[in-house]
Amino acid sequence: MKTSDVQFKVGLFGIGLDAYWPQFPELRLRLVAFIEQVARRLEDFKVHVTNLGLIDSPEKSFWAGHEFRRADVDLIFLYVTTYALSSTVLPAVRRAKVPVIILNLSPGPSIDYEQFNRLGDRTKMTGEWLAYCQACPVPEMANVFSRCRIPFFQVTGMLDNDRLGAVAPEPLLVKLNDMPSYEIFGKFYDAVMGDRSEAAERLTELIRETNPNAKNVLELGCGTGSMLKHLQDRYQVSGWIFRAECFQSHARKSLERNSSGKIWSILKSTSDST
Repeated sequence: MKTSDVQFKVGLFGIGLDAYWPQFPELRLRLVAFIEQVARRLEDFKVHVTNLGLIDSPEKSFWAGHEFRRADVDLIFLYVTTYALSSTVLPAVRRAKVPVIILNLSPGPSIDYEQFNRLGDRTKMTGEWLAYCQACPVPEMANVFSRCRIPFFQVTGMLDNDRLGAVAPEPLLVKLNDMPSYEIFGKFYDAVMGDRSEAAERLTELIRETNPNAKNVLELGCGTGSMLKHLQDRYQVSGWIFRAECFQSHARKSLERNSSGKIWSILKSTSDST
């Protein structure tokens, strides 16, 4: 079977609290619409999406984990649709046992406060605030994943900007039997981050301004090495990876050799340090 014959399988779910819905009747429908919007954008890349909708209780989270396992997903998109507890997330993710992309995507740049102040109803105002509360629980989710050693990456932006549009289809269509999950995650990380060449140019200008004679560049937390890859023809580059398994192998391949064939990369993980 060729790599192109395998359809990448992703799971998607949003989060909330079941106690919200009786208090804010319109909120749930609004959040579900956000999740469906993300699902459509993922489907544009010809991947198979298992969309479990809004998970709002620990019981549903256990159910979601079972469904993701049954669907044999390769990656999970957790869309933080509003404030929720880690107990609505962790059971699903731990049972699925695949890397996670946390989507911290606001429906807009900010609340329309002129309209917000005209609502004149505290309940409606709270419901509107909860629709923009994506960033609130993200630190808790990230901390829980770190403590449980669940590989994850976070995308922060707006629901209607082009961040998800930067995800190319090629990294998704991989043959999973020939590639471990952290390699897949590394490819997807690069796809989400997009082309780093422009950022590398800006960084080069900054280095030249601050230290024109610089010959070496060390990046702390270099991920897959995508930034250093653009710098390796100008500097001797090294990277330090804080999460050993997720990115190390992928980064080594990205930075293995420069145009002259010399190895520039020195990549370590915290597990290697003394």
